[in-house]
Amino acid sequence: MNLIEQLGLEKCKAIVDGAPEEAEQYDLCEEYYISIDDWSDPFFVDDDMCIEIKDLRTAIANHTDNLSHFDHCTDIR
Repeated sequence: MNLIEQLGLEKCKAIVDGAPEEAEQYDLCEEYYISIDDWSDPFFVDDDMCIEIKDLRTAIANHTDNLSHFDHCTDIR
C-alpha cells in the first residue's frame, strides 16, 4: 500500500504544505515535524511511525501524474 492509499491525498498534501523548511520527517503517531537536529534527542526512537517529507512529495507527484492520464468522463460512460 502506498502513502496516498494509506493516508489519503488530502492528508498528504496538508502534511507537505504545513512542513517547516527544515523538516525532514513527519511523525504520524504524534503528528509533529522532525528536523535533522532532532535526531540527537533520544526521544525520537520509533522510526516506524515517521515518514520522509520528500517521500510524501514524490508520492503526491506520482499520484497526480498518474491521474492526469485518465479521461474520467469517458471512463464513466
